[in-house]
Amino acid sequence: MNVSSIISGLLVLIICLLLPVAVIGEEENELIVHYINVSHGNAALIQFNEKNLLIDAGPEEYAEELISYLTSHNADTIDMMVSTSSLPGYIGGIKEILGACVVRLYIDDKEQTASNRNKKIRELISAESIPHEETYAGDYLDFDDDIYVKVLSPGSDTDAPIVIQLDYDGIKFLFMSSANADLESVLVDNYYMNSQILLVGDHGAPATCSKPFLAEVQPEVALISVGSDNEEGYPSSGTCDRIRETGAELYRTDSNGTIVITTNGDEYQIVTEK
Repeated sequence: MNVSSIISGLLVLIICLLLPVAVIGEEENELIVHYINVSHGNAALIQFNEKNLLIDAGPEEYAEELISYLTSHNADTIDMMVSTSSLPGYIGGIKEILGACVVRLYIDDKEQTASNRNKKIRELISAESIPHEETYAGDYLDFDDDIYVKVLSPGSDTDAPIVIQLDYDGIKFLFMSSANADLESVLVDNYYMNSQILLVGDHGAPATCSKPFLAEVQPEVALISVGSDNEEGYPSSGTCDRIRETGAELYRTDSNGTIVITTNGDEYQIVTEK
């Protein structure tokens, strides 16, 4: 075998060894946000650097489907779980998830101690020795050093839901929980809200996505987590019209199923279940 053949062989070997490392590196730098179809409820899974953040747990009747989704996406260990609202569509599946998954930190706010359901949840996490924290406007959640997770609501003296803005290298995701127009107005007056990706509050109820709010957020993509044929008739046609008037793409879990957005901090891709 001549010298040139040996050198060529070594180069091929080096490339083959390096290529998997490069691919793994790219995957590790990707942020994946799953807006999971839990019918008339809310559940969002955020994955980054092999860590899992779960925002809300959907309604109780969809707990098994949610747990199955989490397990199939390597999220049976949840590094951080945030309960943003005391409404059944947001907290209904928490008990089942706490029983099926490893939860390393549970976060809510003091407003959520008001209901019997939440008192039982707090008793359960205490019995299971799961670390628990309350969060309020101005806090940053310690999910990962490369991801800014800022809490915009509630204030310490209000009963508003937890609103979160997640920022990965300038690609921003806004999670509005069950917020309505009154809270939207407060947030617009106090924060820089611009976000490419908006999860619409309160399943797209009529009193959401006011024009001043949308003008401040300037979403490129708006998502509504909502059940088909729900009793309230959500999302409101007026809400959907206001969103479309901004030029934003509109996705709905009742028609698109689960929606997954992947970003490297520079650009993002959207994949829908249907």
